[in-house]
Amino acid sequence: MAEITITGALVYKGVAEEIISNKNGKKYTKGTFVLECQEKYTSRVSFDAFDSMYTQMQSIKPNSYITIIGDLNSREYNGKWYLSLVAKNVYEYLNADDNKSVVYSKLNEDNEIVYYSRTGTDKEVELCTEKDLRNLVGKSNEKL
Repeated sequence: MAEITITGALVYKGVAEEIISNKNGKKYTKGTFVLECQEKYTSRVSFDAFDSMYTQMQSIKPNSYITIIGDLNSREYNGKWYLSLVAKNVYEYLNADDNKSVVYSKLNEDNEIVYYSRTGTDKEVELCTEKDLRNLVGKSNEKL
């Protein structure tokens, strides 16, 4: 499969579908999403997200600026070819400073949302996980 990176505004969040694998009978959650990309001409790109990636995509607000990294795949059906894009990871841009400094989130290998910071071409710096933030908020609420 070919890997692709696309950046744009999240303009559509699809409804969850339950899919059962033909191979092992395992159930998957799938949803379709659409990004609007602002290049020379405005274009829209649809992509699918499964399970934890679907859950992360559902937490992103409409019109948020994101980058998805996904796999392109094509298949033939009744003499026609169809192209699909499946998201493997997503970066949600939480703030940006003229593309010099940015804070964003993405899933780590344990499927936890992790927040990162990057300035220019510097290496990304892990700030904290969503779990860390939830614990911090919980502790601050206990003190109130």
